[in-house]
Amino acid sequence: MPHDAKKRMANTGTNILDFCRTQYNFEARPIPKTNSVRDDIEIVRRHLPDAKINKSCTKLLESLTNYQWSASTGRILHNEYSHGADAVRMLFMAKHHNMINEYLIKKKKHTINYTEDSWIVV
Repeated sequence: MPHDAKKRMANTGTNILDFCRTQYNFEARPIPKTNSVRDDIEIVRRHLPDAKINKSCTKLLESLTNYQWSASTGRILHNEYSHGADAVRMLFMAKHHNMINEYLIKKKKHTINYTEDSWIVV
């Protein structure tokens, strides 16, 4: 979950982490808040060539291709592409912080068999 998943909603007093735990019996951990979105994007750029994204994920590929900075604010341009690209950034940051290693199956690259329904492998 993004770092702000810890933020409590004013109307309920709970946060998304509480909701996952109480409603779905699912423990989620927030990804630490970044010091620099630009540094995070560099981490993604370094590791993205090793990721496998299924060609059927056209919306995700379009989001990554069109992720851009706002010239006027110097921040990420918040548009229809930013959510998908930010989700990929969060995935790579979770991996960078060793939060998902226990869920990954380590195999040698040349022996991995990607299925048609695999959408992203990092």
